[in-house]
This record gives sequence, structure tokens and C-alpha cells, in this order.
Amino acid sequence: MNSIDLSLQPLGKGTAADGLAGLLVSPATQASFVVSLPPTLLPLHQAWLRRFLQHHHPGQPVPAHVVAEYGQQLVAALGQWFAAPEWAPLQRAMKVQPGRPLRIRLAPSLRALEQLPWEALPLDRSIWRLAPTDPMLPMAVPRQRRPRLLLVVGHESELRLDREIEELEGLARRGRIALITLRGSNATAAQLRTALEANPGWDMLIFLGHSSGDRQGNGSLQLGDGSWISGGSLEPSLRQAADQGLQLVLLNSCSGVDLAHRCMAAGIAWVQCFREPVPSEAAAAAFTTILRQMEAGRPFGLALEAAAHQLQQGTWAGVQLLMSAYCHPEAQPFQLPEPRQRLQRRELLLLAAGTGLTTVAGVASGWGARGVIGRREWRMATYLGAGDQAL
Repeated sequence: MNSIDLSLQPLGKGTAADGLAGLLVSPATQASFVVSLPPTLLPLHQAWLRRFLQHHHPGQPVPAHVVAEYGQQLVAALGQWFAAPEWAPLQRAMKVQPGRPLRIRLAPSLRALEQLPWEALPLDRSIWRLAPTDPMLPMAVPRQRRPRLLLVVGHESELRLDREIEELEGLARRGRIALITLRGSNATAAQLRTALEANPGWDMLIFLGHSSGDRQGNGSLQLGDGSWISGGSLEPSLRQAADQGLQLVLLNSCSGVDLAHRCMAAGIAWVQCFREPVPSEAAAAAFTTILRQMEAGRPFGLALEAAAHQLQQGTWAGVQLLMSAYCHPEAQPFQLPEPRQRLQRRELLLLAAGTGLTTVAGVASGWGARGVIGRREWRMATYLGAGDQAL
């Protein structure tokens, strides 16, 4: 990844109060430094979070403008901290590398800092997160194929997700993706594990529903049949899915940081999540924006920024401060392939290389006929299974 990587870990007894050691690594520079945590920053975050949760909880109204004011104070305080002279190594690195993404890693003992809205810093660049510890597994190689999506719909007793599901089904009808949906009584723990481990694998996993964190750091999902499954128990299946090409997980649910950590440990390249409880309508709106942006050809990182902007313009006060993207240290930008009409020339060239044909004209005639040999060569070259269809 062509990025500026910032790692923070506590000094002394393992708490941020004793100061933070920073390690900066980028293509242009490396540096280590020490910064002090402002004593008012974490209390200010808690004050904002209380008002955010009260605003979005029925029966305990806090006006939206109050949530917005506290959010502005929090972002301003975070920005003032980053502007302090002790951050000079990072400031210099960003100055000589304009626009280069910043990736932030926070040690496991700094969970309170992990909940801060780092993405809201006005640094004129994308801000992503690395897991607290490096994944033990390398990231799998992306597959060159029509995107395969596994959609898991959680318990729907209080959710209205038909519009979001229709977005995906529309892409499938247009041939842009291959889609399998686990919903209702078909969304059980056993069926989820089986689907994750199935050949030929997936490129994206999308969860719509309820989730939560836990003290063990595993997180959990509520499945369509009403049962809950922990991220830790899913990790072996996620690892197998990553080995077969799983690149992106969208967790459109509450308190997804622990689940994002488990996905990172499994070797998945990208995970989107919300760090705290959020209104289901806001999570669904973010998902829809991300999907439409990626369908328009934008990479996941830019699609995420568009979703954050859309949330900020919407009626869900403060939700944009809770959305994060985690990435594997080896992650490359992820985006959906171009539509078939823009890919056809590439298909022809690849098919020519695979079949040993010497002229594109010869390939074109064979491709138009969709012969058995041509289809077999194309599947082999693009990792498609026999039941899949090329774009």
C-alpha cells in the first residue's frame, strides 16, 4: 500500500495517560516520536457519545443541533492535538506526500483511542485503520472474475431491509455480480459457515442486521434465525473464504470494531464497520451509497468517503463520525470490475493468450460463438467455476 502508516502505543504502564510512542513509516520517511494525550479529549468524546445515543434513543430526545455541536467540539479538539508541535514528524511527512492515505494503528490497550473519529481529521487525504496487531495470515490474491457476493441478512423483526436487498438483486439481474443471499430461516450459523467455505469463494461479504462487541474482543452477529454467532467462532471460515478471494466485508450493523478485528486476523483486505450503535436506517443508507459508488467505478476508499458525506448531509446527527474502514497491511485498492462492454477487449486478449490463438480477429469469432473450449479457457484464466458466467 502506498501510504503513510502511523502506529501509536502507550508508554509506561500501558495507559495513554503516561504518553504515547509514535512510529511513522512511509515511502518518503521514517520517524519515531512521543506525544501526550490531552486530558480533555476522551471525556469530550464520552460527552458527545452520550448525547448521540440519547438523541437516537426513543423517549430520551436530545436535539440534533446539540449532538452536532458536541461533535464539532470533539473533531476540533482532535484536530488541535494533531496540529501541536509534538506531531511535527507526521506533519512533515504529510506535507511532502500530499494526498497519500494515512493508516492509523492503535495498540490493543488503547481501545478508548480507537473509538475516536480519526476519519474526521481535516488532513486532505483518506484515513484508514490498521488492526491493533499485524494479521498472522497474509492477504489472499484477488481473483479476476465477475464479483461474487455473499449477503447475510440478520434477524428482521425490527428491520426494513427490502430496498437495500433490491439494490443487490438488481446488480445480479444486470449480470454485474453473482449473488447468494442467506435470509430468515436460511441464515443459520451452520449455513453461514458452509457458504463462507464453499468453492469458488467470494469477493465481498455483506452483513445487514444487528451486531455487538464483547469483552473477549470477538464481537457477534445476530443471524436471520434469531441466533447469535461470535466473530471468533467464524474466524476459521473467514480464513478459508479469504484464501479463496474474499477481499471486502461490509458490516452495516452496530458496534463492529471487534468483528472487524476478526476479519483482519483472517487475512481479509478491507472491512467497513460502525464503531458504536447506530440507527439501522443510517447504516442502510451508508451501504446503499457505497454500493452505488462502487457500481459507478469508484474504489472502495472513495465510495466510503462519499457515504460519510451523505450521512453528514442526512438527518442522522453524528453518524458520520462512527464509520471506519480497516485494511490489511498488504491491501490494494478494491473496486468492482468495469462493465462487460469495457472489459471485452481485455477478455479477448486474455482468451488469446490462454488458447494460443495468434490474432484478435480469430479470438473474436470464437468468443462470439461462445464455444465450449473458449468457455473452459476463460473460466480457467479467471478462476470461474463451471456454474459461473463471465461478464
